[in-house]
Amino acid sequence: MNYRHLPNIPWFVAVVLVLLAGPVTAGELFPEVYNCPVDGTVVNAQRMLATNALGGTDSDFCQYAKGGNAREHGVATCPTCFYSAMQSKFEQPLDEGQKKALLEMLATARDNHTTVDQLEPWDRYQLAALCAGVLDENALERGDLLLSGAWTIRDRIVGFIPQVDGPVDVFNGLAEMDKQWLELTDLRAQQKALFDLARVAHRGGFPARRDAYLARLDELQPVPEDLASGRERWMYEPIEMENRFLDKALQHYEEGLAAGSGSAEERVYYAYLVVDLKRRLGRTDGLDRDLNLLLAEKTLPEHVKVAIKSLKHVLAEGAL
Repeated sequence: MNYRHLPNIPWFVAVVLVLLAGPVTAGELFPEVYNCPVDGTVVNAQRMLATNALGGTDSDFCQYAKGGNAREHGVATCPTCFYSAMQSKFEQPLDEGQKKALLEMLATARDNHTTVDQLEPWDRYQLAALCAGVLDENALERGDLLLSGAWTIRDRIVGFIPQVDGPVDVFNGLAEMDKQWLELTDLRAQQKALFDLARVAHRGGFPARRDAYLARLDELQPVPEDLASGRERWMYEPIEMENRFLDKALQHYEEGLAAGSGSAEERVYYAYLVVDLKRRLGRTDGLDRDLNLLLAEKTLPEHVKVAIKSLKHVLAEGAL
């Protein structure tokens, strides 16, 4: 995480400018048209074909792009029955029994949504996971859908921060930002700094540190109304919702691993995700032991090994 190429702008201020800059130009969206395999309705969707990795990658392999993330448009949803699936699988053939079971499930799963326009990206992923369950897709795939849904919520919380790769980058960046926010003399600037520090800590998967920043913000009275309402809208409520998605994804991954799903490499990958999602949910008991067990696996993919070593580094620094 390096912003020192920005002339005369302190590292922390550069981060704040990025966080407060608002939306950047989105990647180009292309229309896609499908036929719903449940009721035959024509379904209009959008696909982002061009993307990038300029925002780096989180410990759970959530990757960020400048200009918008393709996952926001990954799921197509039928406007009449609400059948939902990843666009790549949306038109898979279904038999009459599957169609009937999906319609029965979707009749109650629609909640209070009356049109697809009311659905957020994470709502679509949740519906896709429910549909996948009806179609008996394996638990690992359902977990992936829910994890992607969690990432779309995280997108709203943290925004775009360039060149952040894993918890070590966040840990080192927060150490520098901690020094710089204390030098701020204006109360409003301190309050906004703490708000953004909490967002960065959330991206790194450090919930205790995130909550400590928010608690410190409460101590700097008076908290302006826009920050107080923003904290509810952009932190507390979406964090609670993201955690629900992560917890459900975690349950699916554990179910899939218990059932013996996946290849040897996939099983190690998902076993790592189980460990990291627990960490992100604040469940850190036995973390070092679990990471060491994973490092001993013969089928450990290289990118998972790098992620494990990053977690071990911040753990050794006492960051968790």
